[in-house]
Amino acid sequence: MADMEQLQFASILIDKRINEEDKGIITIRMSSELDHGTLKNLRSLFQREWDAENYKLVLNLKRLKFIYSAHIGVIWAFVQKMQKAKGGVHFCEVPESILSAFNTLGLTKVMKIYDKEDEAFNAFS
Repeated sequence: MADMEQLQFASILIDKRINEEDKGIITIRMSSELDHGTLKNLRSLFQREWDAENYKLVLNLKRLKFIYSAHIGVIWAFVQKMQKAKGGVHFCEVPESILSAFNTLGLTKVMKIYDKEDEAFNAFS
């Protein structure tokens, strides 16, 4: 059974799905634009999950309209940190414009990207 929690980090609206049967896998659905004003909040969000020892995350970017390169750097640093902790970050429902930015940086070759949220979630099993 999955519980839902909704958090507000400045202009980043976060929906978290916490799966009771498979603790440690958190789904975060981001909405809004990730601009200069949200960079600190994104770091805080990731630090909060790290501190809670949530080392497996699904990032659903379906509602994300814009992302600065600085945010991509923060996300990628967090992905690497999670991998070192034997966890990981799976991405899903990535809009074409965001996927293009990831591709330009060569990240799509090393990111785990899925079409649907459940696919990304179940890939941790």
